[in-house]
Amino acid sequence: MPDGDRFERSLRSQAWRKAYRLVCGKQPPEFLIDQIFRGVAEERNRQPPEQRDAAREILSDLCTAVEGLQAPLFRDFESRALQDRFQCRMRDRERQYEFSTWVKHLARAAQGTLAEGHSWPPNPGKRNIERRFHQNAVWEVAEGRFLGVVRGGIMKATGRSPEQQRDHEASLRRLLAPACESRAPLLFSDAQEPIRAPRRRTQRATFNLERLNQPLVPS
Repeated sequence: MPDGDRFERSLRSQAWRKAYRLVCGKQPPEFLIDQIFRGVAEERNRQPPEQRDAAREILSDLCTAVEGLQAPLFRDFESRALQDRFQCRMRDRERQYEFSTWVKHLARAAQGTLAEGHSWPPNPGKRNIERRFHQNAVWEVAEGRFLGVVRGGIMKATGRSPEQQRDHEASLRRLLAPACESRAPLLFSDAQEPIRAPRRRTQRATFNLERLNQPLVPS
């Protein structure tokens, strides 16, 4: 079996498989971003309804922790103690939801968001915390269910070195951040019914006779 098939078949959903084909085909990253949101939506819909409250509860825990981190007395030693307590709190959440992989992704995103707290201005507000949590959560799911599974196949198909792949992923993550502003809240809502993937924002190119007759390399 060719390597590409082996990597592609290791992905659970059609959305991630399509994302893999896009990135191996060196498509513009905007197309991949659309597919990542579709993949996250499929992962969310796969969870039992009782686990769809997890994001709201973890975000509430995160906002409380960030408020504590902003207090002047927590700037040095005490901030490490607070982060340790928050890590224990996230383990409790994972246990509450029977160590669901989805909840583990959310817990890691929350811990990563808290670790960034010192770079925020005083009193960042719940909306800013929520925005950053959503960005990290989308990336955690994409990393755990997609990139972390097929990274070797992507590098082989594209000819990228490990350093080049890291640079590509860093660029992709920067592009994802503004897209999360309007598209991620639905993915992490506590709505009990399945959700549809956020609407595609990138228009696919249409090919006609004129486009097909254009030179591949501009003269």
